[in-house]
This record gives sequence, C-alpha cells and structure tokens, in this order.
Amino acid sequence: MTDDLRNLFAPENGGTLAVVAGVPVYGHFTRRYVEIQDMAGEQPMFLGPHEDLQELVQGAEIVVDGRWFKVSYVQPSARRKTITLILREIAQPAGEGVVFNFNQPFIQGPDGMKQNDHRVYPVVVDGKRTWHLIGIRCDSSDTGSMYFSHYTSPDRRTWTEQPVIEVGTGIADHWRNIGFAPFVMLNPGYGGDGALASFKHLMFWTGVTKAGGSYSHQKIALSGCRDDDCSVWEILNDDQPIYWSGMPTTTYPDGAPWAEYGGAWYGDSRDPSVYYDGEHWRMILTCRAAGGGNDMVIGLATVAGGADPDFLSLDHAPAALVVISDGSQYSAEACSMFKHRGLYSLYFGGSGGTRLQDLHPDMMGPPWDTSIYAGERVNDVGPGTGLANDVFQVEGDVFNISGHIVKGSYYYYKINELLYPDDGGQPVERALIGIDGLVGLREGKEDLSLGWSIIDTKGSLGAFYNQPVFGDQALATDGVASGHTGNSYIAPRYRHNHPGSYYNGMAYSDYSRIGCIKSSEFIITRNRISLLVAGGKYPNAEFVALVDANTDRILFSETGKDGHSLSERVWDLSSIRGRNVYLVIADMATGDYGYIAADLIREYELPTEDGDSVAASQPFEVGALLPRLLTLGGL
Repeated sequence: MTDDLRNLFAPENGGTLAVVAGVPVYGHFTRRYVEIQDMAGEQPMFLGPHEDLQELVQGAEIVVDGRWFKVSYVQPSARRKTITLILREIAQPAGEGVVFNFNQPFIQGPDGMKQNDHRVYPVVVDGKRTWHLIGIRCDSSDTGSMYFSHYTSPDRRTWTEQPVIEVGTGIADHWRNIGFAPFVMLNPGYGGDGALASFKHLMFWTGVTKAGGSYSHQKIALSGCRDDDCSVWEILNDDQPIYWSGMPTTTYPDGAPWAEYGGAWYGDSRDPSVYYDGEHWRMILTCRAAGGGNDMVIGLATVAGGADPDFLSLDHAPAALVVISDGSQYSAEACSMFKHRGLYSLYFGGSGGTRLQDLHPDMMGPPWDTSIYAGERVNDVGPGTGLANDVFQVEGDVFNISGHIVKGSYYYYKINELLYPDDGGQPVERALIGIDGLVGLREGKEDLSLGWSIIDTKGSLGAFYNQPVFGDQALATDGVASGHTGNSYIAPRYRHNHPGSYYNGMAYSDYSRIGCIKSSEFIITRNRISLLVAGGKYPNAEFVALVDANTDRILFSETGKDGHSLSERVWDLSSIRGRNVYLVIADMATGDYGYIAADLIREYELPTEDGDSVAASQPFEVGALLPRLLTLGGL
C-alpha cells in the first residue's frame, strides 16, 4: 500500500466513512495497520460497528471515502461488538454507470417517406446488445424501393439512423426490382464448413417484379452479412430467388397446393419468417389462397440439411398453416412465430389488426385455427393501431410488438411491450409512452429495473401526465432551441408526447399544473453525474434532485435559469460513492417560467487527471427532507 493511504484512512470526526450496500458506516483503521502499512503485501484493516457490518461476507465490495475495496477477511467480535475487515483495494469502474435519457420507443422517418414492413433484430458483441431495425423505405406514392432503411439502438428507444441498405436493382422486370418485408436472423451454421458458413447473419426478404406500375410476382430472396454492423448485405444463391409458392418441386411440380400464383397481385409469396430447430428449417409466408379471389393463407415451406442447407431444396408443405377466408387482400401480413414456454405462438397482421393464433406444441400441427377472428387481437393499445407488426423477444417473458404508423405525410415506427402472464394465457400489450414507459441504461446496457413513476395524485391534471415530450417543443413553440438529446425530453410546459399526439409545439396556456416523478433506486458506482436542466428559477419548487434512499434527504439539486434552453450541470459524487439513491424531478411553481425541463442524466467516471466540463457541485451537508419539501409545495 502507498503512503497516501495513511491520510485517506486517518480517523477524524469520529471515524472514517465507508459505504456498505448503500448504507454509510463510520469506523476506524487499527493501529496495527498504521504500523505495518509500509510492509510489502499488507492490506488495510478497518474496524467497524458489528450491527452495521454483520451482513458482509468475504469477497464483498465496499467503498471507503470514495475508493473501492474487496473484503478479503472478516472477523466479528461479539465482546467488542465490532467487526474487523481486511481490505484489498480494487480498480474503480470506468465509463458510464446509470443513464436516463428520456427517449421514447418511436422512430419518425423523413417527411414524405414511407416506413413499412420491418424487422427488429438484436446483435450481441462482447456482452453488449445492439438492436437493429431494418425495413421498407420508399417514396410515399410508392409501395417499395430498392433500399431498406436501417436504424440501430442500445435500448429500442434511442435510435440512430444508418445508411440505407441496397437490396433491389431498380431494373424493370427484374425479380428483385424492389424489396419488401425483411426477416433477419443469426446464421446457425456460421463458422462451419458449408456454403453459408462465412455469413454471420442471414436476411430473408421479398423480391418484387414491378412492370408498368403493376406489382406482380413476389419471390423470396436471401442475403448474407459477414459483420455485426449489419450494413453490407450480399445477394446469395447466384442472385436468384430461393422460394416462391408457384415453384415446381419434386413433391409438388405445379407449385404449392394451397396457393394461387399467377398474374398481378396473384403472385404473392411475401413476408417470410424463418426458423431452425436444430434439424429442419421452416419458412412461413403470406400467399394468395388457391382458387382465386382475395382470400389469403399463411403458407409453410420446409428444407432439410442441417445448419447449412441447400435452400433450393425448399419444399411446399402439404397444407397451409392458416386459411383466412374474409375476402381481404391485406388480411395476412407480417407473420411472426416463436417458441416460448414450449409452445409456438403465431402472429400475423392485416386489415383486422395483429392477431395471435392458438398456441401449439408443434408448428406443424395440430391444425391452426383458420378464422382471422379466432386469434386474440394484441395491438389495441395506442398510439395508432400499427400495421405489419413485428413481434420479438426481449428477454424472459418480455416481448415487444413493433408496427408502422401513418400520420399525415410522415410515417413512424412504434415499439410496445407484449407481456406474457404467469398463468400462460394470452399476452397483454402495454404502450411504452409516458413516464412509466421510460427505461434506463446501466453500464451501456438496457436495464428493465430502472424506470420512473409519477408520485403525486394529480392524474391527467398533473404536470407530468403528457411527459416526456417528443421533439424540440421549445423551438416549435418559443423559437428557442432546447438543446435536448435523442427524440424526447422532460418539459411539462408542452404536451406533444408522441409523433401522432396533438401537434408539434402544443404548449399549455399557463403553468398551473404541478407534479413530481421519481426514478428507481440505484447505487452510485461512479464519481460524477451530469444532467441538462432548463425552466424556471425556483430552487425549492422547480428542481432535479438526487436523494438519499435511506434518509430521503436531498444530496444535490438543480433548478432552471428562467429559460427554455437546457444547460449542463455536474455533481461530484466522490464522497458518496456507494450510496443508495434515487432521482426526483419536481414541478411545483405556477408563476412565470413555472416548469422544469430535464434531459440526459448520466452517471460516469471522471479520471482524476481530467477536469469537469462545468464546475462540479458538492453534496449538501444537510440537505432538505424531500417529503416535507413536496408537502410544502402542494404535493
């Protein structure tokens, strides 16, 4: 141990501060430690009260005056009512800790450009998950193009637009003149010896022949991507389709017995979803029902060959999975199927909304229910109904359902949660708009345990009912750029809380609404928090505060500067690292500028040799008691 630890561990003011599981503990370093600290290989010894340290075990990590230690020895003393700990200093964490960015699960596309059928797909690299959304992008007057849009996100809320992916040729009468409905999956044969082994990701999609304004034949294409950025895709199978319902096979030389494959709009073989069970590949897709008319089917094709098959051997199944006899040309779109709790779930969307068919233990049978109205409709939750929805697993029993919404001249994607109940019944959709839809990040990864809740009882009259707001509302209403990050931020003066709500620049007529929101508790693991704050200058009524979860006392607080533009603030957490805390955003003033605005609350580690971007605040020695302050403010 180095000499500078002598001062760090010098007992003053009744003891040296340690933090154990968020609880501050005062203890002393023993004389034996002071005497031997310069001896090579020795470690500091900390003597603390038995009642505060009795839960500690060997290997636990604690914080002593802002520095991290692992407990390598524990020795309780019942007679002295103390516990002796031998500590080993460990490296402090770097990078970001807990981050709240207030972004919402919406992707608004360029004005006048469609964003339609899509796939949301996770890619995991070094334990960090990135979500990719790949979907149709075309002019609003068209149905598809030779490009797919591409967005990426760490949490399905903060989306970054990537360069478009080229899939079609733009050549009239070519089998992939344009593209529809991508389905992306991890290649199970990646790294092996087969023909597809060099491609880590596979994308099945619909190639469409467009001639004279008519969309006629639709066939299934296959592309491969070698890298995890999913930006460059190669057309496979010698630039030929791998399947369509009218293709001749050994078993069915005239094509699938359940499909009609003919002229314009009778050449449907689209919206593929592909699954590999360890032995066989299955593809489900949308087709026109045999016999003409507008009835649709969800067809099935299979291919053997293990993890690296010859997809030209795709064969038609003897029967369709679902026959939808409602006479609607668009009654079966965007099929999704996955296995959960031992049962297959089949989803499809269209004119009747997205529906879940009965759950089956085997995707090949028994027969699926053939009525469109037999399935449970799962996308009744706003905003918007959602078309061509994609259903995908996030983790455990948490799934998402995403769809595209049309609003005037623009399109946007929405992503909601789809929760399976414990009793195994039908899943329930929950819209991720509003305060209760916010989720934070921890060390760069989405953490479903980090959320926000409204803690007042004002309901729809409360300040945070229409929060967070989507887009730069200060610029739209007041002509001043807010400086917010991502797509949303907290600003109770405004009420435009998703792309289809009210109109851009919708502000309340006064500041009479009051309210308060609270984050989940978390333990401080870094030495700084930065945040963006705007609004009225009311220190005791409009503020963002960090609160001690054990005492409810405010440790830091920031208020506005009577303006709509966000400015950065920084809190120095060095002396309270390891404390269990939560965040509060309060709006309790009703005068001029009587609102608070906040964005991007970010915990991070500042190296000791670096300086702060703005002057860092120190924690209050005796902070206000939050419940009393809220009561005085009318909450």
